[in-house]
Amino acid sequence: MAEKKKDKKKAKKSKISFQELTVEELEKMKVDIKKELQEIRFKIVTGSVSNVKKISHLKKDYARAMTFLKLKKNKPVEVTA
Repeated sequence: MAEKKKDKKKAKKSKISFQELTVEELEKMKVDIKKELQEIRFKIVTGSVSNVKKISHLKKDYARAMTFLKLKKNKPVEVTA
């Protein structure tokens, strides 16, 4: 019984693989996350949001996107001759 609950929790979480995304995709994701955070904040003020936890998840995704974006921008290009 406990195994089924764990499987359901794992199935619900779909992690984004930030390592596989390009710089352009990370930039776009960063903008999209910021827009979504702003929309949720407005919904909280008006009282029409049901899932407040989503804010923390979005903030963490934004931080991950920024981290991988900085890593990819600062990564030296290897040239093989």
